[in-house]
Amino acid sequence: MMHGRNIRENLPSNGLRHGLTLAAMVAATLAAMLSACATSDGVVPMADGTYTVTAEANFGPNKAVEAHKLALAEAERTCSAQGRELAVTTLDNSGDIGRAAGPLALRGETRLVFRCVARRP
Repeated sequence: MMHGRNIRENLPSNGLRHGLTLAAMVAATLAAMLSACATSDGVVPMADGTYTVTAEANFGPNKAVEAHKLALAEAERTCSAQGRELAVTTLDNSGDIGRAAGPLALRGETRLVFRCVARRP
């Protein structure tokens, strides 16, 4: 009969619980490493009032999107600090490199050339 059975008999041993916890921690650390944020070399002034910023993101899917967002955000921040707005001159997305933009792509890169122009009224 199952009436007198102790419910603790169905729980894993402490060793197994510890092993699952350790495995979960390793998996979480690996996931965090693989989803590392995009980085850039910062905004660099060029001739004739233009600027450039190159951003890249590594190790995971949709990295071109992350790099694209970072490059635009840095350009917006630069122009906003001048009280101006962003005007894109060229925007080159290399796409996800490594697996032809598939779910296991390894790297994305965006190179943005821009100007800061007077805000429209």
